[in-house]
Amino acid sequence: MPSTHTSLHCHFVFSTKNRQLWFTSDHSIRLHAYMGGILRGLDAVAHAVGGVADHVHLLVGLKPVHRLSDVMRELKSESSGWIHRELRLTGFAWQEGYGAFSVGAPELEVARAYVLNLEAHHRKKTFQEEYLMMLQRGLVGYDDRYLSRGRLDHGHPVSEVGLPCQGQHGLAGGVGHGKPSGSGLLDGVV
Repeated sequence: MPSTHTSLHCHFVFSTKNRQLWFTSDHSIRLHAYMGGILRGLDAVAHAVGGVADHVHLLVGLKPVHRLSDVMRELKSESSGWIHRELRLTGFAWQEGYGAFSVGAPELEVARAYVLNLEAHHRKKTFQEEYLMMLQRGLVGYDDRYLSRGRLDHGHPVSEVGLPCQGQHGLAGGVGHGKPSGSGLLDGVV
């Protein structure tokens, strides 16, 4: 085949440090637009950006040259600087870790609708419930210590996919083993 064709889509999720409530509706509208611009500047596609007062979701189309950790570092660093300058939220910081979940092309519209309607979804499920469901559906190993008391980080990133450590849930046993019961990552979350 003389050319490369890819369909690489990710659903990113990350929260404010200590899950503090920083963003008003006006802040969120401006922040989401800015984050979409950051992604476009990285030559990625912002399919959808949404969030609530303490966390954001981004549905992003990537290219083979993108390195996930670089995209996340730029996204969080650039948006944090903008939040300090433009929104004047001087004590603001993002959590250290993040969630990144692959989304198949046939699921893009469902994922997009989910990201753009987070406030409605959070009337039914908390961020903690939502994120645990995403980890389980994505077969992502995690350590309960960093998902407790309503916080999802304690300053540490969520564990790597498929590499559960002692005391973690994941592919080696616990809630994340086996095939998920639904057909997609957002089954039961939406």
